[in-house]
Amino acid sequence: GVRNMDITWNDRYAIGHPVIDAEHQTLFRLAREFMDAPDQKTLQNVAMKLYRHTREHFANEEGLMRAIHYPDYRTHAEQHNRMISRLNEISSHIGKSENHRQALESWVNDWVVQHIAQDDVQLLAYPEVSRDGKDTPHSR
Repeated sequence: GVRNMDITWNDRYAIGHPVIDAEHQTLFRLAREFMDAPDQKTLQNVAMKLYRHTREHFANEEGLMRAIHYPDYRTHAEQHNRMISRLNEISSHIGKSENHRQALESWVNDWVVQHIAQDDVQLLAYPEVSRDGKDTPHSR
């Protein structure tokens, strides 16, 4: 199929946290697989993987944000919830309509590119030490 969008991992998207960065890379890979899916069955299969991975990833990212007492945690977590609902909605339409590919492309663009490039990168500003000066994110 013709791809009007380039979903390629770029090191400038890295936030410097090995787990999060690896998950973001997986996300890019799954998004590309989705765009390239030759048929309905593959599409549904990849959509399922994308959904599972995204949920898992968001949970990890939110755990990290709580650990570093990220001030914008609530806003960021709400974005995650909105994205999951949207992905869910797109997935549920896959068997029924042909415009899911476009819907997913815009989802990938908003999420993968915008969210990672703009929102996740802000996590870099917060070192993994808690704000009270102790050197552990797990202080009570």
